[in-house]
Order: sequence, then C-alpha cells, then structure tokens
Amino acid sequence: MNDYTEPVAVCAGVVRAEAAETSEHEWGRIIFFASDAVGSATEQSVGRCEINPGAALPRHYHTKCSEVVHVLQGTIKHTVEGSRMETLRAGDTVIIPRNFVHQAINVGEEQAVLLISFSAPKRDFITI
Repeated sequence: MNDYTEPVAVCAGVVRAEAAETSEHEWGRIIFFASDAVGSATEQSVGRCEINPGAALPRHYHTKCSEVVHVLQGTIKHTVEGSRMETLRAGDTVIIPRNFVHQAINVGEEQAVLLISFSAPKRDFITI
C-alpha cells in the first residue's frame, strides 16, 4: 500500500509584473507580488522592499503574521525586539516572529533591496 497522497491545488495562478502592488514611502518603496490583493493569495504574501541609502523604516510590528527578510542587495542594520542590532548583507536572512517590534536601516551607499515574505496574505503594519 502506498501512503503517498497527491497534493490538491486549491488555486494557482501567475501574477504578471505589471499587476504588482507598489507603495511609495519617504524611505523607499514596497512592491507586493502576491497577497490578498495581488493574485488572491490565501496563505502568505511576498514582496520586495527597497530602502534608500541612509533611510530607515519606522519601528513597527505585525499582529497578523511573522515575517522573513532576505537581503538581496546592500547593507542594513536590523534590530528585533529583545535582540541586539545586526548588520546584514546580501545573502543574509532574518526571521521575525509575530508581534515583535523591528526596524531596518540602510547603512550602505546603495539602495538596499530585501525580499520579504509574510505568513498571512493580508498584513498589518503598526508603527511605534
């Protein structure tokens, strides 16, 4: 007897680049490729965060999800509540639990580019 069960796809789809959701900020921008609003994601959201040189995201937290941040380009200082500030470079990843205050600061001379992933399709962003 085989214990393997074929996976069942609830929904699948392709999100074209022009359908991404972009929000501009003083510190840079966020582009979401998949979320509740983009591609009708049902379990997670994925995007790209671009932080201008010398700029910082406000200290914030998320009540609805955890977050994974992977540095694609640049150098940032990142702090998570209860931890020391870490310097992260391309290839480094930080995992942020739900409800933990955190912040990223671009300390490099080029734009910092981060791949961001959340454990929910609809995120909240609560600033401190």
